[in-house]
Amino acid sequence: MAHKGRRKGVGHREKEMSQEKIISIIIPVRNASRTVGDCLASLCAQTYRDMEIIVVYREGEDETLRVLEGIKDPRLRMIEQTDGMGPGAARNMGIAQARGEWIGFAEADDIIEESFYAKLMEKAGKETDIVWGGIILKGKRWVEHPFVTRLSTLEKKFARIENGATFDKLFRSDLIRKHHIRFAEGIHWEDNLFLFQAFYHAREIVTVPGVYYTYRPSSWSVERRAALQHDVVPAAEGIVSWTKTLEITGKQRALLYRKIIESFADSFLADEHIYRQMVRLMGHHWFLVKTSLRYRWKKFKRQLFHKKSN
Repeated sequence: MAHKGRRKGVGHREKEMSQEKIISIIIPVRNASRTVGDCLASLCAQTYRDMEIIVVYREGEDETLRVLEGIKDPRLRMIEQTDGMGPGAARNMGIAQARGEWIGFAEADDIIEESFYAKLMEKAGKETDIVWGGIILKGKRWVEHPFVTRLSTLEKKFARIENGATFDKLFRSDLIRKHHIRFAEGIHWEDNLFLFQAFYHAREIVTVPGVYYTYRPSSWSVERRAALQHDVVPAAEGIVSWTKTLEITGKQRALLYRKIIESFADSFLADEHIYRQMVRLMGHHWFLVKTSLRYRWKKFKRQLFHKKSN
């Protein structure tokens, strides 16, 4: 994979940095000309100044590269991704290049509140491996933390997982490197394996109230939803395979399995084939049956309403 560190206007000047306080933010970019400028502007405007922004660029069909070349901030570094292994591989490339003590992730569609990283860093203690902020989605607080909480047991850490997002968190780079935590490559739902491994190995996770990352996902086309559905089982297989290497109790394993369902697989369990595949992976857990029945009922009601409206 080629690395392009001297493109005009893309932060080719190397800044002398101490690794002690640097935050490295990794952002995969492809076909994002309409949004990436605003996203990078919000990163460059952060009140926490001691950071590097690693753009992992993959050539597409729009003017994204021209937008990137117009950004002059010297903290910006660009790596070119030449494979087609998706954003998981792009983030792994960024991790390999990151120089910071802390690593975060952003998506090219999104906006980051200017005090986001400063407020997260304020709450990071010596034993903290993950600091975790909130998320705004469609103008509403989708994820929020009412209090500062410090989570250290497996049960408390995993009980808080509601989705697979990594962009609302900072991860200590030593945590990632010591345990070789990486994103799944070549499939959707690439964040979830990374998140599960990071939560498992983290000594302490700290939730931070009052600060938000604005998540602006692209709308799901029929083709995109089909691709996401196709990758649900492979993504779950990767996590289940990893859990089998752990020395945990049956109850703890069931908690991890339940969080696979809650964080990304739940709405796809109305599909009989996917449901059977999940049972094959996890066994007949109550949460699988309950979730499947709930989404099948929702699907039936939608179909019934569609028939009546026609």
